[in-house]
Amino acid sequence: MKKSQFLRLADEIEAALNEYLKLKIEASSSQARLQNRRPDSFELRALGTILDDVYHGAESICKRIAEEIDRHVPQGASSHRDLLDQIAKEVPTKRPPVIQLQTKQQLDEYQ
Repeated sequence: MKKSQFLRLADEIEAALNEYLKLKIEASSSQARLQNRRPDSFELRALGTILDDVYHGAESICKRIAEEIDRHVPQGASSHRDLLDQIAKEVPTKRPPVIQLQTKQQLDEYQ
């Protein structure tokens, strides 16, 4: 992989992480707002959307890394789980694990 490709990928990941910071602020604000009461159905749906944005954002980053560095993006019915397994492992001479085993185990709960 060329240096320019790495730099472009790094820029994409940085932009995605900046979006995560916005989601974190939004989630924290929602949590504080709902701290002393049970959310209504509209608020639950809004919180679900935030969670979905977080999950799909993380998956998008992982897919880009798998595509650009590993040169393999899992396909098929188990692609989400396979991608998680793939990025949690080191690819010798190419990259270290993208996520820690503990993070993988936490994300497994959403599969």
